[in-house]
Amino acid sequence: MRVTESYHGQPIHVLIDSGSTHNFVDEAAAQRLQCTLVPITPFSVAVANGKTISSSHKVDNFQWVMQGVEFISDVLVLPLGGCDVVLGIQWLITLGMVHWNFADLRMEFSSGGKHINLRGAQPGNMTWSKGKHLQKLLPPIRGQEHHIVLTKEGVNVNLRPYRYPPLQKSEIERLISEMLQTGVIRHSCSPFASPVVLVKKKDGSWRLCVDYRQLNHITVKDKFPIHLVEELIDELHGARYFSKLDLRAGYHQVRMAEEDIQKTAFRTHQGHYEFLVMPFGLTNAPSTFQSLMNRVFQGQLRKFIIIFFDDILIFSATWEEHLEHLKFAFHTLCQHQLVLKRNKCDFGLPQIHYLGHIISGQGVATDPTKIQAMLEWPTPTSIKRVRGFLGLTDYYRRFIQGYGTIAQPLTELLKHRTFRWTAEAEGSFQALKRAVTNPPVLILPNFQLPFTIETNASDNGVGAVLLQQERPVAFFSKAFGPRNAGLSTYEKELLAIVMAVQKWRHYVMGSAFIIRTDHHSLKFMLEQKLATPAQQRYLSKLMGYDFKVHYKRGNENVCADALSRIHEPPAGGMHALTLVQDELLQQVRNSWSMDTHLQRVMVAKERDATAYPKYDWKHNILTRKGKIVVGRDDMLRNRLLNLYHAGPMGGHSGVTATYKRIKRVFYWKGLKAAVYSYIQHCTTCQQCKADTQQPAGLLQPLPIPGRVWQDIGMDFIDGLPLSHGKTTIMVVVDRLSKHAHFIALSHPYTAETVARVFLDSIVRLHGPPHRSLATAIRCSLATFGKSCFGCYKFNCIHRQRTIRNRMDKLKW
Repeated sequence: MRVTESYHGQPIHVLIDSGSTHNFVDEAAAQRLQCTLVPITPFSVAVANGKTISSSHKVDNFQWVMQGVEFISDVLVLPLGGCDVVLGIQWLITLGMVHWNFADLRMEFSSGGKHINLRGAQPGNMTWSKGKHLQKLLPPIRGQEHHIVLTKEGVNVNLRPYRYPPLQKSEIERLISEMLQTGVIRHSCSPFASPVVLVKKKDGSWRLCVDYRQLNHITVKDKFPIHLVEELIDELHGARYFSKLDLRAGYHQVRMAEEDIQKTAFRTHQGHYEFLVMPFGLTNAPSTFQSLMNRVFQGQLRKFIIIFFDDILIFSATWEEHLEHLKFAFHTLCQHQLVLKRNKCDFGLPQIHYLGHIISGQGVATDPTKIQAMLEWPTPTSIKRVRGFLGLTDYYRRFIQGYGTIAQPLTELLKHRTFRWTAEAEGSFQALKRAVTNPPVLILPNFQLPFTIETNASDNGVGAVLLQQERPVAFFSKAFGPRNAGLSTYEKELLAIVMAVQKWRHYVMGSAFIIRTDHHSLKFMLEQKLATPAQQRYLSKLMGYDFKVHYKRGNENVCADALSRIHEPPAGGMHALTLVQDELLQQVRNSWSMDTHLQRVMVAKERDATAYPKYDWKHNILTRKGKIVVGRDDMLRNRLLNLYHAGPMGGHSGVTATYKRIKRVFYWKGLKAAVYSYIQHCTTCQQCKADTQQPAGLLQPLPIPGRVWQDIGMDFIDGLPLSHGKTTIMVVVDRLSKHAHFIALSHPYTAETVARVFLDSIVRLHGPPHRSLATAIRCSLATFGKSCFGCYKFNCIHRQRTIRNRMDKLKW
């Protein structure tokens, strides 16, 4: 029997049920009535449909009034949905004798000395409700209303509406009328007011959007974490069947907090309105909605459900599991009164489109429609359009080998204030389009198996690939900036390892993995001493990881090596040289007529494209393995050698560097020998020979002196103004006591002059009355001999002979 009673002056709908063992209160009603919830040990309750619902809270001393009589009882909190309170046997046994007439829905009993006669509500005739009527029903109170917290209370946003053309005014009036009928909005008297704008949908219809920018500016930003798409997709390993559920107007299925409804007010040319549900455009709306979905499906997330806002993906390994998972999802959505949009849902598919990716049991691939949009992107005419193209392609950079280095010329354009489209930018633009044409299918990671990281570095940047069972999971590449471009090869290769590990730390942290590099010395980086600051800086960032470094030869490390290098476009666009200097390209074409072998190749390729498979003939350009072929024209070849060796791009570099630079663009038989011969006859290179001797090694420290004036150091300060005929100061410093002598000299001076002046000063220092002149001279000469680097290398006998010889020469 149903009755309507009151709780602290608020009406509540009560169901008196003798088939219920306990008293219950609806969790939404408990929050609305502001009841104090007390945590309890989870309590399982069997409901009418045979399922079990868990209750984890109760309300102590719940008080309600029936016909002026106050009743008190404990109630369990449970999602009821059909009523606010259920009174069961727990309350009925406290009444004593009860007279209950079910025909008249009348219940009589005595309580507190009063006779109470309850009359139940008569059930009305059941009628079907149409969809438009259902849309008028607001979403239930779930305890997840949207709040707008302002940085400073008392500040209002009040903006006048924009001016609209007549066509848009009619459309705004129609949309406002529909929202009023469905109960999404209501008329407002709020001090807040934001303008509205109309935005076209894909199907050509209009969407009403409120410009909440000023309101968002003064709103406290929520810090709720939003998952990355890549992070969600990584949870799908082992799945074979997929279903995607899409909510109907998802934001409108969340209530606005009653005290914040006025802040959503907006103004049009015909009136002032406010939202009763959460509108689009609020700064914290995504966080509120994601929080609701996480709470609704809590416990099943990452097991067989992932959610990104209103896109719900259900994944299963078998068909039977998938059916059970779908049943659970539907039951949960019905329980929380969340509505789906049927035409946006897909069920039980082995391959599904989700968040711009194609997901299947084989892995994850890019969306063909997005790839087509990249290929049809027009040549950018402004920095904004360049940024838009990079934004679209960057979404799939994990699928593109060498994305960072390919896109570097376009990225450089964003650093300038003025737009200047260059041949290098055009080559990068076309190379990115080709790179996204056939992206690989990346496997879904299995966190039960070990990972492998292959890295490589070049002059242009670093590249890496994350592998599992020798199949790619993700690609990574990054171009070098000016700071890292000057590092040594060892430091670049080490930096590539550090950047790759930090990029994929969420894959390899806490488990053993392997790093492969084509730099052999890095194989021993965990065993060698940290001798350089770069080693100390980079290896400290690898602490805490469990990994082993394996050496992989460069010709085998193809994947990572390709990621680190700038991918040259096909012939005709491979280098700025071939785009700008048409005259040089014409000379290359003319050289083919001088080479009979190339003539045979071109004739054969025109007849049969499969002939001479190493050669290619496209756009009237002959290439071999992607390089432009140069015929037997010695003058042209010498011009190219001079351009790539002695020109601005060459800088008289060595044989290897010059050969690699030419080999990237051009090919002719005997190229390496021609480069070697040309550099051998280069006058500049022969006059500026590099030191080919082995370095002397580390300097050895001098021995620590045992007494004063045993070891001394000397230096000269020259070019001083003339003073008493002197222009030079000779500085003599004792290495032990750091005592210094300053002796004035006149220019020019010889070694003999220096020795005499030094001995004179020592004689004055060690002379009478403390010792004889001969003793002082011997002491001085001995000290001078010990300080001589040449004499220091010999024994004492040789040093004594040197002293005697010097005394004879000086006639002392």
